[in-house]
Amino acid sequence: MTFSVYRILVSGIALAAPLLGQEWNALAAARGWARQDVTGAVTFYDPGSQSLRTWSKDGSSEGVLSMTQLGALPNFWCLDIRDQAWVVTGNQLFYVDKTGKAQKKEALITEVSDLAWDRTGFYLVYRSEGIYIEKRDEKKGDVLWTYGSKPKKGSIAQGPQQFKIAVSPSGQLLCTLGSDLNVLMVDANTGKEQGKSFLAYNNAAAPALQVFGSDRQPIRWWSQKGVLLANVPGSQMPQKTAGQFLAKLDLSQGSVEFMATGLDEGSTLIGVQDGEATFVKPNGGLAFLALK
Repeated sequence: MTFSVYRILVSGIALAAPLLGQEWNALAAARGWARQDVTGAVTFYDPGSQSLRTWSKDGSSEGVLSMTQLGALPNFWCLDIRDQAWVVTGNQLFYVDKTGKAQKKEALITEVSDLAWDRTGFYLVYRSEGIYIEKRDEKKGDVLWTYGSKPKKGSIAQGPQQFKIAVSPSGQLLCTLGSDLNVLMVDANTGKEQGKSFLAYNNAAAPALQVFGSDRQPIRWWSQKGVLLANVPGSQMPQKTAGQFLAKLDLSQGSVEFMATGLDEGSTLIGVQDGEATFVKPNGGLAFLALK
């Protein structure tokens, strides 16, 4: 399996005509945390307007939701079917309506390390010494189940944020295990553990990543191939090398494969759809890679 970089979209003369009249251009301005939805839509935080901006490559999704009333910088978010948002800021969870007003505010036990969602709810994994995951209802934010040992309220794990999560279409929640390339598998409907992967690389145990001084990078499910993709900077590879890589974690075969993307290190995987991976570039803007 190989990657071909078939298009990297940047601002410039070639894009000027179709972008006339737009105040914000995701292709050039998108930055920070985001997660692509199954519909292809992505919601970014725009610090200039202090708002969440929804965008899709085909133009089918767009919208702006003000965050000015929160009084804090959004860290993670997801929109519901009414285009209202659950937003995490530090150790606070807000439900923001279409006017930008916070209809609900809840103090969380500690800071969040990652957020994911599917049609049945959304998931929070916390920045703690051990794995602790909550599944919450999309309508009221109620906790539906928890997994792991609940950390002490207000405690924050020292060092990198090691836990990143993704959800497969079959209803399996996957969570990274520190610097290990293996993942924890949890039933997304019940919160019951389904086991841990044991991946091999070149007929040996999968190597650990060098993440002692930096956070783990995102993981995203590639539905077309039924595999998990892990974003891996070249400097974290067992044999350090330049650029950004993807690790293809084939859980059914118990194997891992490292694949170069041709992108600069710091490019962040935010989604995979229809054989195409979407990245946020280190200095802002989007890059699209064909997966083969």
